[in-house]
Amino acid sequence: MLFLQKYILPPIIAIFYWLWVHTWRFRVLEHPEFKAAMQNGAVAFAHWHGDNLVLVRIGRMYRCASLASISSDGELITRVLKIFGFGIARGSSHRAGVQALVGMIARVKEGYNPAIAVDGPKGPMHKVKPGIIYVAKHGQIPLIPTGVAMSSALIFNKAWDKTHFPWPFSKVVVSFGAPIESRDKEEGALQLELENRMMIEQKLAQSKI
Repeated sequence: MLFLQKYILPPIIAIFYWLWVHTWRFRVLEHPEFKAAMQNGAVAFAHWHGDNLVLVRIGRMYRCASLASISSDGELITRVLKIFGFGIARGSSHRAGVQALVGMIARVKEGYNPAIAVDGPKGPMHKVKPGIIYVAKHGQIPLIPTGVAMSSALIFNKAWDKTHFPWPFSKVVVSFGAPIESRDKEEGALQLELENRMMIEQKLAQSKI
């Protein structure tokens, strides 16, 4: 089973995903200030947990780094994400959580851009948690509010985050907003500002569907 999980399943999943997502009518919106921030160094992409399956599509394009748990499922996810060019920081919300965030800062130093599901790993849905603020402040990088919208999708309604995976040939839009500087700002205020800005980007993405 371990051999299957490490060496057989990851490439099968990756091939299936690659074929599926390349049927999408995919569009990325980039705020001019976002483009400038990318040219100046690393950024931290803030997105909702339910958008995870969509955003694997852009991992290599934006040299993203992701968090993955230290469970056996996390090992499988890690191997799949590495196929798509992701840097990985391993950890858990219950064990080694701080280690994972420190690992993410290490990925920043290696040239990756953290992509963090800000309401994960277990919600509440669309409420920003402080982990990404920690990474942004200690990594001295700006936050990028990210919005995702799609014309149609398979929705996992029983999941707390209502994970969605666009159907083949769906229109999919990802919107990257202007950066939010984390220096000299209080954590709670940053969380609220990021939450509001992410909602704006989601509405912008939806308007382009």
